[in-house]
Amino acid sequence: MRWTWIACVGVALGCGPAVETPGGTEIEAETEVGNPGSSSGGQTTSATVVTEPNPTEPDTSSSEGTGSSGLTSVGVTTGAPSTDGEFFLAIYANPVAPTTPFQFVADVKAGDGQVVMLLTPLSLDIASVDSPREPVPPPFEVSGPIDSDGLFTIEIPNLSIPGSTNPVTGSDIEASATLEAVLEMDRFCGRVSGMITVPAKIDLAGSTLEAVRIEGGPLPLPAQIDCGQ
Repeated sequence: MRWTWIACVGVALGCGPAVETPGGTEIEAETEVGNPGSSSGGQTTSATVVTEPNPTEPDTSSSEGTGSSGLTSVGVTTGAPSTDGEFFLAIYANPVAPTTPFQFVADVKAGDGQVVMLLTPLSLDIASVDSPREPVPPPFEVSGPIDSDGLFTIEIPNLSIPGSTNPVTGSDIEASATLEAVLEMDRFCGRVSGMITVPAKIDLAGSTLEAVRIEGGPLPLPAQIDCGQ
């Protein structure tokens, strides 16, 4: 990245010699003009600053990076209208069902350091990914902190999943879960940890989540999200 700021103020009869500073920055020194012997003093010009990146130093101008969670940030400004909206969410409980995810419609709002999701589970036949996928009320709300790069964490200490939305066994499920993901403009991808407690104790370590914006449109198949996880 290169940026240049140039300004001369007052009676500009010339700018002073350039002074090079570390990091590839040139600063033109302030120059006094007029009669230096006068009691009123001379007039001065302001500095001219030209900044260029030092090729020996890493470029930190990009907002992309990796947060403490290990998830890659994408420079999303939370609270921007483009990050709010309706998403299709698939949660893969990989230890027990790596190909038949639990599915939800998520109404997402992000801003002021918080992300809030209203989740509506979708009905699924056993071993199905596309039928019948009807909303199963009531929806439930979850929330958590989000940073300026879109990285968020949501703790769900008491998660209840109706049997009609369980494509693995068709049984009701109770669990505790933590969702960690990166919210982008049109999708969010991440991981899930926690423990299923009913009908059996199952560690959710290694589970993932994938979501894509739908805004009232048709539901995609989970495999079409393709977060590359």
